Amino acid sequence: MDIINTTSRQKPFPDAGPFVDRIHWVVVFVAMPTLAIFGIAGNSLSIIVLYRQGFKKSTNILLFALAISDILFIIGANGPAKVMYEWGRGGLWFPEHEARVLYYFYHIFDYLNWTAGPMSMSMPILITAERFVAVFFPLKFHSIVTRRRTLTALVVLALATYVPQVYMRFWFEFEYVWDPVHNASVGLAERTGLYWNSTADLLDSWSSLRSKRLLRNPCWLRQLSYWNPYQLGCNPQEEVGCRNI
Repeated sequence: MDIINTTSRQKPFPDAGPFVDRIHWVVVFVAMPTLAIFGIAGNSLSIIVLYRQGFKKSTNILLFALAISDILFIIGANGPAKVMYEWGRGGLWFPEHEARVLYYFYHIFDYLNWTAGPMSMSMPILITAERFVAVFFPLKFHSIVTRRRTLTALVVLALATYVPQVYMRFWFEFEYVWDPVHNASVGLAERTGLYWNSTADLLDSWSSLRSKRLLRNPCWLRQLSYWNPYQLGCNPQEEVGCRNI
């Protein structure tokens, strides 16, 4: 069994005092669940009303999708397994079998959190665009904003938010390790080789783009990172020209 260094897993804010810890506890276990109940209830009522009105109007379709995304996000952000994993010392401090089951539930809630959340934040953009067309192009509104195009936009947005997170779930794997500090075993979501390879590829791509930009104008990167101009071959006497980039 592996041994893990858990000095950074004592509590959410290692340098915080008891007062801050108490506030954090109230937010996580009192405020957020209370808001979640009202949020789910309110969005559920919206779904019922919109369903009874029908979906002939694009506005109803968008609002219906927004209500569903909000509910999924609330469930994901407040999932019991997610709170168990992220609260306190971090990890799942249970026997291995229970910890493994909770690990998969944790990923389900975390997946909803990172997919339905961005979906909900993006939905107002579609609603604003629909209202923009209705206000500035009222005569062409029904020809521009159709039910089919609205559904297509929702499908594209859903694919853009949900599919990448499916791939990212493979960045982690369950590991049950021994914590010598607390003299107990804990289940953790550890990064896999796929994560490190993906990160390395991303850094290589960024370095390549940065190098090309650097070759075209070395002062641009110096302005961004405050490096020494002599390290980038930038003439300090051309400081004014560099700042105008």
